[in-house]
Amino acid sequence: MKVAFRFDDITTHMNWDMFDRLVELFSKYQIKPLLGVIPDNRDPTLLKLPYREDGWAKIKALKDRGWLMAQHGYQHAYVSDNAGLLGINHYSEFAGVAYQTQFDMLRDGRKLLEEHGLASDIFMAPAHSYDDQTLQALSALGFRYVTDGYSLLPYKRHGLKIIPCQTSVPRKIPFGLLTICLHPNTMTDEAFITLYKWLEHNRECVCDYEAALKTPGLGLLSRAMERCVLTLRKSLKNKERPISDDSAAESNAQEPAIVLFTANYAGGILQFAVYLAQVLARQGQRVCLFLPENAGDIALPPAVTVYRFKRYRKAMPGNKYAADLARRLAGLKPARVLLCDDTIITEQILLRLEKKIQTTQFIHDVLPHPSWTGIYERLRMQLERTYRRKGLGRADQIRMLSKNGYEQFLAAYPKYRTKADYMLLGAHIPDTRPVPPAEMTQSSGYYLFFGRIDKYKGVVNLLKAYERLAERDRPPLVIAGSGTLQAEEANLAAQNEDVVLINRFVDDAEMLWLIQNALTVALPYIEASQSGVLPLAYHFGVPVVTSAVRGLAEFVEDGESGYVCADIGTMSHALGRMNDPSVREKLSRGALRLSKERLDWDRNVKKALGLTDIP
Repeated sequence: MKVAFRFDDITTHMNWDMFDRLVELFSKYQIKPLLGVIPDNRDPTLLKLPYREDGWAKIKALKDRGWLMAQHGYQHAYVSDNAGLLGINHYSEFAGVAYQTQFDMLRDGRKLLEEHGLASDIFMAPAHSYDDQTLQALSALGFRYVTDGYSLLPYKRHGLKIIPCQTSVPRKIPFGLLTICLHPNTMTDEAFITLYKWLEHNRECVCDYEAALKTPGLGLLSRAMERCVLTLRKSLKNKERPISDDSAAESNAQEPAIVLFTANYAGGILQFAVYLAQVLARQGQRVCLFLPENAGDIALPPAVTVYRFKRYRKAMPGNKYAADLARRLAGLKPARVLLCDDTIITEQILLRLEKKIQTTQFIHDVLPHPSWTGIYERLRMQLERTYRRKGLGRADQIRMLSKNGYEQFLAAYPKYRTKADYMLLGAHIPDTRPVPPAEMTQSSGYYLFFGRIDKYKGVVNLLKAYERLAERDRPPLVIAGSGTLQAEEANLAAQNEDVVLINRFVDDAEMLWLIQNALTVALPYIEASQSGVLPLAYHFGVPVVTSAVRGLAEFVEDGESGYVCADIGTMSHALGRMNDPSVREKLSRGALRLSKERLDWDRNVKKALGLTDIP
């Protein structure tokens, strides 16, 4: 009987205190475990952990002492909902992904580890999820081992030796090989003490991981054993009964404390309303969210009740839905109503609510964006402004989403100064797994523009800046979003084979994948009140390149979290600098810091809405 250890999720962003304690413990007992090292960490949860500039050097020092390394996936970013061969977790970085994409990811990850002196022929799959194509790609790349599975002894598959990894709790078995999987980033003090005491009494049965690699297997018998274990696990899982959440049911039965309303059925404002509802529910508020009936399926926690309504379609005063919707909102007897947009129907509802109901009006754009508009659209915008002025007089609170927007509001509506303030946006993180768009042939390493394409977005300036880069030095430029390109923009994109154009609606899963894998997110806007894309980029540690408009520049520490560009030339230079890994790593740290310090949803919502005192 042998017991071996492996550490998962090793990278430069870690719970270094716990990792150092584990290194000291294993060094004391002269045990050399396996370290699963992430080559290019893009996991947003891990990126929030402390960063060490000497992280790679510390990991390399352990390799020099005889600790073995494994390639732990590529970016630790889940892109599919495939459970893989083991069927443990229904999300994966590899399982269900095309063979060539998997091959490229594994190859690129291996190259990165080689650059840090951590080359390895052992593979460790994130989420214990891989498929036959993963194993085929590993074999083609010269890997020899995979650490995973539920047999008691190793076996061969696609020319690879599968070393079982069965538990995260230290224990002994009467025969065979047991691998214990430790996660330093989430390990508690109690778990560490349990491990310490276990090693005190069981050191004699623990081997170095190198000895585990040499353990002979039972071939087909080991594979049959693993299938039996997985079948049993699946059977037991299917018998588990879901635990009822009486507290959530009770919460839904009560009158909501806060009702949110939006007339938007798609896009950033809908995401804002949905995520704001999630944040409030997380803070213990009883929440109800009114959405248009064509807003699609929205995943929300049980504490949020969703009401659907027939969407208002015509910009006409006195719409018959407004009075009915106002009665439905008031009938819930909420303590507060949050109007998440300032469309005509929303303002009509606001004007019909009883004054005893506290109301908060969110204004996304104080001034209209430069856009391609026809006569009807201009009339609609004029009508919106008329209703906005009326609604502002009724609202108890008025909130913009940037300091720039707040200052614009004070200049345009000085009489409402005492009602006004601003609440900075956090990152809207959809509850979905990232999925690459079908148009993408490259798994990472590109510049990205994401969002609806319109005149004020300045895509033409981004294309001109990109065109100035030397062809040999420029990665692809991805322009993703629905909308209409100007003739000049379309021509520039068509003339450059390095431009990837995804000119359609990009869903949440695709959006997450695009941002997580980008070198930088470019925001070349010629005018902006704020941006929901920028907080998303920061959340994932992706630096930004922005134009010098105030609504964007206020969120960027130039040279620390990205670059603020005054013209096309400086934008081109900034894009070029993003090709330098050391520059990008510094900017990534700054982006993560600003995300934590300024763009924290919970803190900003509490402060802006006056829900609780903020320490």
